[in-house]
Amino acid sequence: MEVSKSSDYTDAYLSEVLTNSELDSENMYFVYHQLKRKLFTGQIVFDKNSKCMLNELYDKCYKCFADESKESLVKIPSVERNKDLIMILTVQFLEKGHAPTNSVIERAKALKALGKDVIIINTSEICLINGYIPIYNVNVGNVIKKYDDINQIKIGEDKISFLQIPDDLPVSYKMQVLVHIINKIKPYYILAIGTGSVLADLCGNIVPCASMAVVFSTIPYTKNKMKILGRKLTEEEIKNYRDKDDDIIENRFTFELKPQKTTFSRMEMNLPENRFILVVVGTRLQFDITDRFMEMLQRVCTEGCFIIFAGVMDNYNELMNKYPIVAENSLFKGYCQDMLALMEICDLYVNPDRSGGGFSIIEAFSKGVPGVYLKKGDVYTAGGKDFAVNDFNEMKKQIIKYKNYKDYYNRMSKLAKDRAKIMTSSIQSMADIDRQICQRIEEKYW
Repeated sequence: MEVSKSSDYTDAYLSEVLTNSELDSENMYFVYHQLKRKLFTGQIVFDKNSKCMLNELYDKCYKCFADESKESLVKIPSVERNKDLIMILTVQFLEKGHAPTNSVIERAKALKALGKDVIIINTSEICLINGYIPIYNVNVGNVIKKYDDINQIKIGEDKISFLQIPDDLPVSYKMQVLVHIINKIKPYYILAIGTGSVLADLCGNIVPCASMAVVFSTIPYTKNKMKILGRKLTEEEIKNYRDKDDDIIENRFTFELKPQKTTFSRMEMNLPENRFILVVVGTRLQFDITDRFMEMLQRVCTEGCFIIFAGVMDNYNELMNKYPIVAENSLFKGYCQDMLALMEICDLYVNPDRSGGGFSIIEAFSKGVPGVYLKKGDVYTAGGKDFAVNDFNEMKKQIIKYKNYKDYYNRMSKLAKDRAKIMTSSIQSMADIDRQICQRIEEKYW
């Protein structure tokens, strides 16, 4: 699958997993998360058929785990639930610099500001090692073990109840823990952040659950009926979902930026003082950056641009050997703890063809740094249509336009700052999501 970059092998592998009677539910769930991760990072290629089979694999896992827990999946009626208590479930919870974790923290803070009590539970479901079967280049999810021993986290002035379920527990055991907690505290609803959580989907049979994907530009694939989308539905999506029983909540996905604590100068960062500097940001750049993107960067480098790569990019040296012009006109910064300080000394945010990354474009915008990106993914959803282009040829032209026309740059810089203000108003956005969820519970659910 990884070497050929052919969906034929992905289809063949998924077909074998779906029909192999020797695999149990934990094995299948292990494979599901491995392939979901490889799809997200672009390590393997999926076609329409393999995406359908991946969803079928998830459905099969869900049914197996639901059958194991069916006696516990008893609805708690709304009159018995605490209207002021919200449970947030997340598949992974790391440090604040981790964008999905930051999203959880931001929504917990917003709910607290709205007068809600909140409990955050990390189900530790991402790329579990339970159910392991041999697979090439296995991914293991990061877990901060010390979180197993704490019962609250401090967020600003607030202390929020917190539980991390140990990652080495089987799914059925984790579900027993969640069932016990839900029946004890009786939350009004569950907000699930991060898709591919069979535990969140199972809990949605006890208490209404609304699911939000970390890649917020996509409609989450979940068994829960309430699905939160960080944008408006397209005309095509409206047609596709018209006859389905899904309940799409359209909203604006917002960001809380990490406060800037330092300042950088171009000199101390070994950057040229008088060059037009592009910044490319990401924690998966080794997967996100393609040859087509590098070829485009080569062309803009020949016209006077300089590039900073910031994040995780294990293949930087390998790529520089292949693209010597970029090598002569670029710097690999590595992971930057103070992204706002870095954005201050850059001129333009440039995004490769990828799904995630919405957080970083708003960091750039907040500093008046415009962006250039394709009309897809989280960056497009967060940044908006005014900065989007159709392809890499158009991207190259747009970069040079920013470089050469100061009036145009200044106009777009102001537009970027205005967009950042809209996309960082978390409380208003969360209030609207809460209102829509509560309204649906009263009208449609239990």
